[in-house]
Amino acid sequence: LLFSNPSTSASNSMISIFILLAVVVFLTFFIDADLVTSACHLFRVRYRKQCLRNKTIWIVGASSGVGECLVYECAANGAKCILISSRRQEQLQRVASSVNTRYPNTQIIVVPFDITTFTAESGFEECRTFIMNVIEEHKLS
Repeated sequence: LLFSNPSTSASNSMISIFILLAVVVFLTFFIDADLVTSACHLFRVRYRKQCLRNKTIWIVGASSGVGECLVYECAANGAKCILISSRRQEQLQRVASSVNTRYPNTQIIVVPFDITTFTAESGFEECRTFIMNVIEEHKLS
């Protein structure tokens, strides 16, 4: 150490700074929503396993795809009641019967509707009234 070359020390710190900068650039450009979503999922699975237990959930677009997967995940995580909606009533009935078979403790309520039927002028009030009627009809809280 007494006879160390000052230029090697400077080059080592330059290399360290370059590596740190490269890591920051990599993380900035390559972290996307998938990584953030995965991290949130891991947090929920590890620390909040019971976050859906005894909850009532309304899933729109539940006849296929991501919406259908959400129905199964919510039921698997102990949701008390799941309202499922989409335009295709036959597909909703299929999803409901599948969930009832797999998770008999979860109540499934099929509420078919097309959200595009609500007009732009009075759509908010129509939608609000529709939601309140569904809640009242099925005695949900």
